[in-house]
Amino acid sequence: MFVLAASNWFQSRKELHQVTLVSRQLQSVAFEQAQVWLAGSDSPDIKPRLKAAGKKLATRRQTEPDKAVDVYEVLFNKRYDLDAEVRKYEHDLISEALAKVGGKVSHAADLLNVNHQSLALTIETKYPDLLNERTPVVRKPRSRKKASRSKELSSPR
Repeated sequence: MFVLAASNWFQSRKELHQVTLVSRQLQSVAFEQAQVWLAGSDSPDIKPRLKAAGKKLATRRQTEPDKAVDVYEVLFNKRYDLDAEVRKYEHDLISEALAKVGGKVSHAADLLNVNHQSLALTIETKYPDLLNERTPVVRKPRSRKKASRSKELSSPR
């Protein structure tokens, strides 16, 4: 009897540990679905385990705000488009960096550890909706010394 109780305790501890390895969204949906499925269960083992898992999820939910979730997408492995997810993440990172530095592309490029010209080109080509978030492009006029010197070099003697 002691071995059976120890085995059940170990299994429940293992299951609670495995709960932490799954995404919070999946944990919440699975717990809510388990409550529905096991509401009429007479098993003495299920209710304490369900209660323990519920307490663990409740403490985690306090740190993370709830979002509207489609239960079937979470439980039945929704397919992802990797390219679209990467583009969305890149868009969000660039937008956040621009917001932090007041729209200055060169400063945002420093935050993102990329060349400012590459970032400016990425914004222009991939994410034109971010053009409103950046400061306007200001072209610096050429200095008179450089302009006159280039004329001297190009004119025949």
